[in-house]
Amino acid sequence: MKKYENEIKLLESLLNNSDKVHEAQLYIKEQYGLSSLFDDNLSLLYIWNEDKEDDEKILEAQKYINENFDEFLLDIDTNKPNEINENEENEVFVVYLNDKTTAEICTTEEEAKKKVEELNKEWKNNKATYKKEKRSNYVKQ
Repeated sequence: MKKYENEIKLLESLLNNSDKVHEAQLYIKEQYGLSSLFDDNLSLLYIWNEDKEDDEKILEAQKYINENFDEFLLDIDTNKPNEINENEENEVFVVYLNDKTTAEICTTEEEAKKKVEELNKEWKNNKATYKKEKRSNYVKQ
């Protein structure tokens, strides 16, 4: 085993956690027909059914999350959050690397361009790009 291998794995899982959660949100929407919202500040995933309050599908989705995420990296709340912000004003510029992992989230396009240039100069195989996206992590059923 390489020295610091566990530490590297931990850092990779922390850095890629948001991408993996978003993929899980899309899976939950497709497989169970549920809405979800990821609060990245709290590392909390809300999962709920827009039509019913109590639903077995929520338990199945929760089981899926527990099987695929470390409990220390992601908490689950099965209630709809009180406030969901879907405003267009909350757009950000997300910088992606070639392997589609998120490298940076920028508030301005200029900041994103600079980060892309910096990453591509650092290593030519980064092939960093940026994309304008909504800040909200809300996936509605």
